[in-house]
Amino acid sequence: MKLDIALIQCEPTLGDLDANREKISTWLDKIPDHVDIILLPELANSGYHFIDEKQAERSSEEISQSGLVNDLKAYAQSNDVAIAIGLAEQKDGIRYNSALWITPQGVEVTYRKAHLFARENLFFNAGKEACPIVTWKGARIGLMICYDWTFPEVWQWMAQGQVDLVCHLCNLVMPHAQQMVKTYAFSNHFYIAQSNRVGTERDLTFTGASSIIAPDAEVLVHASKTEEEIIIGTIDTDYSRDKQLNPYNHKTRDTRRDIYPRSYKEDKVNLEMLRQEKRQLRKYIKQNWANIPPKELHDKSKAVLDKLESMKEFIDAKKVLLYWSLKDEVYTHDFVRKYAKTKDIYLPVMKGAELDLAKYTSDENLDNDNPFGIFEPSNEILLDNNELDLIIIPGVAFDRQGGRLGRGKGFYDRLLQQCNTKTIGIGLDFQLVWSIPKEKHDQLLSMIITNA
Repeated sequence: MKLDIALIQCEPTLGDLDANREKISTWLDKIPDHVDIILLPELANSGYHFIDEKQAERSSEEISQSGLVNDLKAYAQSNDVAIAIGLAEQKDGIRYNSALWITPQGVEVTYRKAHLFARENLFFNAGKEACPIVTWKGARIGLMICYDWTFPEVWQWMAQGQVDLVCHLCNLVMPHAQQMVKTYAFSNHFYIAQSNRVGTERDLTFTGASSIIAPDAEVLVHASKTEEEIIIGTIDTDYSRDKQLNPYNHKTRDTRRDIYPRSYKEDKVNLEMLRQEKRQLRKYIKQNWANIPPKELHDKSKAVLDKLESMKEFIDAKKVLLYWSLKDEVYTHDFVRKYAKTKDIYLPVMKGAELDLAKYTSDENLDNDNPFGIFEPSNEILLDNNELDLIIIPGVAFDRQGGRLGRGKGFYDRLLQQCNTKTIGIGLDFQLVWSIPKEKHDQLLSMIITNA
């Protein structure tokens, strides 16, 4: 999959929110229609080198009250783009050097810079969360701000998060930073889009040279060191995801965890990273469901179930676990009714933290008296789950390796731990993603079926 990335290299006016809002609007008017992601520099709303506390205070703004942010939200919605911008943020009386990730759905992520540089420590509080990883148009994208780049742990975080692209919003003044990040692009085999600024504020001169760097460290496009301009480049996620360096070496699999083990503390960090990724992926899929009209859901569900009922495994199965669909799942009600005439169809029944299975006989025997409002049979419970010939389950998202992302309660994972039966996940095309973040308890499925 290819995405076009635009970098706006500009010179903000120090302390003038209105002038910077107008300037950014002018730059956005010059962005071509085909662009998928737009990057602006760090502190694009305010400038960087504040004279004193009062100027920093006047130059910071609440996200919910920012005219600039409202402009960017409207632009993203009108043009179906994502925008990453750095700004001086004020929140509950505390200032942050922040980056916003804005999509047609609004401000999806606010990252507060964790590693403050030089005099930033006088005016901002450091953020307490790791650099975020988001999903946009199927690509996995990490956000970082300027000085974050000097810490290897940040790049390792991005690599473990399987990003395709790192968006690096900068006000670079240190020499050679643009050259040094090429090493991280190559060693981790992902793209880096580095959006820097130009100009001089008192004794600081910013070094420009914004660029997009490929996984092989090639500079695809770059800007000048001194001029305001827009540069545009194309990334290809098929390339960033192909970690095979040569017939003998693979960038990810070659990592020697046996001799460079993670510490206990790192394992806790990795676990939180996985859970953060899961939350973001659930949010992304939920946004896709919001755009599916009923007829499209019905048609795509039929395409999925047509594939399922033509499979030998389904044709031969006598006892099948299915599910009574919710509005954000492949529609199964008619399918359950149809095959209950010729097979023993079982549906899940919640019992505490576990799932029991009960046979479907008719709609009249369904009841949704549970915390989630899911319709369940009130018939006799199947005592041995291994009597099932086939298990068919929904999910929030799936990957081609059999990974499944559920709603976060673990009901199906606990059920599958007890079963040795072939398991099929069914979903719509947008629910099949490149990779599902996996924890130890997550169970792999035998196969995935979508309408695609």
